[in-house]
Amino acid sequence: MRTEEVPKLDLESHRTPEWKMGLMWNEIGEKAKGLKDWITSRGWKIAGILNGGDLYKAEGVQIKEDQKVLYSDRPFAVVVTDDGKVVHWPTEKMTTDERNEKRLDANLAAYREVYADFLETQDSIKKLGYNPIPKASQVIEVDGKYVTVVDFANGLHSLGQGSPAEGIHEFNTRFLSPRDMEGLVRAIDAAHVSSKEFYARVDQSRIPDRSWFKEGFKICFRGKEWWFNKTKRKENATQGKQVGNEEQEYGDRLGELYEKVRGSAEMSRLVHEVAPELDFRKALEGMIVNNQFLYPPQKAQIAELNDMMVVVHGTICPDNIQAFLGKDGKMRYLLSSGDRSQGVGLRGQEIDWLVSACAASPEHQYALINAFIKIQAENHRNVELEKRGLAMHILYRAISEGRWFADKGKTKEAENLVRLSRDILEGNGVWRGVNRALVVPEDNR
Repeated sequence: MRTEEVPKLDLESHRTPEWKMGLMWNEIGEKAKGLKDWITSRGWKIAGILNGGDLYKAEGVQIKEDQKVLYSDRPFAVVVTDDGKVVHWPTEKMTTDERNEKRLDANLAAYREVYADFLETQDSIKKLGYNPIPKASQVIEVDGKYVTVVDFANGLHSLGQGSPAEGIHEFNTRFLSPRDMEGLVRAIDAAHVSSKEFYARVDQSRIPDRSWFKEGFKICFRGKEWWFNKTKRKENATQGKQVGNEEQEYGDRLGELYEKVRGSAEMSRLVHEVAPELDFRKALEGMIVNNQFLYPPQKAQIAELNDMMVVVHGTICPDNIQAFLGKDGKMRYLLSSGDRSQGVGLRGQEIDWLVSACAASPEHQYALINAFIKIQAENHRNVELEKRGLAMHILYRAISEGRWFADKGKTKEAENLVRLSRDILEGNGVWRGVNRALVVPEDNR
């Protein structure tokens, strides 16, 4: 890693909806001068820039749809060179918390360089035969920020359906069949390695100080309080405080998911039609409370890592997965996210977004779910606990994304996600028992 000084780039003032969805490279003007000069000084020729997921040629002509790879709506200017390099140039606003501690540029650099290197030492990757994380060819510190450069191959195909704005939410089920789902899940699972092993073996001096991978940020963002903020709820009850919007009041998923349904006439109608006998609010609270033991306290430094904790990759949505054919003719997959990856989470986060994104095809959904369960058994993991973690995260995505589909008038998809949510909340089929309390050690309650 080496340091260079170039003129500062400030694109944040231009991050309006118009900029995200349509501003071309040649319209960014002087604000991008430092970036443009930096790239050309290295002998690279700019082929295009990614804005809101749309790939534009340097002269402002949009490239055809199937080349809209490497979607990014994070605070990066993402530039593509004519020889396949993708440059992630950080904008001014790179922090993610009020204390200005963690930065997305540092996190992406650590993920694409340090974690990608570590992953190649793992037996799971050796068995898979390739690394699902696009490795950085260069990470260069520029004015105290990290520029990450990745060399991508041709022939990539996003798994997202439609435009980038839709591809976050919808899986292109016409591109891959239900039979292909096991190979996809195996690639994703192989990329999720033990947090305990990662922190024991990785040289922390290689990780940028403000990355979530740093030892000092060894925390779980989706911890107990993220799901159910018992303390805050008890305080409000004691004070006799009236609650309006539960999501805003408590900041937990019980409140958020209840509001997703209560605040939508269409979602409320679907829940009533699909599960007329279900007390949705009571079932949702029971499911969350009965599975809180899976999670450590939220945002608290974790002293002891258990076997369920793995490095998680942030936003594994369909548009952040690129498929391509290997030399052996088999489909392979790249995870083109990573700026919000974290050192600690549960395996249930591996496919939750993909399951909800396959809302149009329950066959794809259960192919993903069954593959996940099969892989846990093959690897001699605690299938019951891993299935509970998967149920929790799929439930969150199914209700959240169900609301998105309902708001878009996609009733069939929304109804399928409501049915999936009902099956989890009632413990139907493959979900048998996940909604019930499980006796756990006292020190993990």
